[in-house]
Amino acid sequence: MLKKANKIGVGGVYIGDNGKKYVNQALDAGRLSAGKMVYKFEKAFAELHEQKYGIALNSGTSALHVGLEALKEKYNWTDSNKFYKVIVPG
Repeated sequence: MLKKANKIGVGGVYIGDNGKKYVNQALDAGRLSAGKMVYKFEKAFAELHEQKYGIALNSGTSALHVGLEALKEKYNWTDSNKFYKVIVPG
């Protein structure tokens, strides 16, 4: 029989009262998708970075997709050009 190993945690988490308040507001709203809080975050993020728009996404992968599409638009890249490669960490 295997002996139970002691585990070393990778860190703790602290969520203050203000953070808990906002989480509970989101949960009480009955939706976990785009809503008032997300729009507020996007606006604040855009202002912080002195941009007209900000966008919140569900994952880093989605952010990479959006970023690549923006670069394609800005630099007129086409999907038919086989010479463009983007390498990202896995």
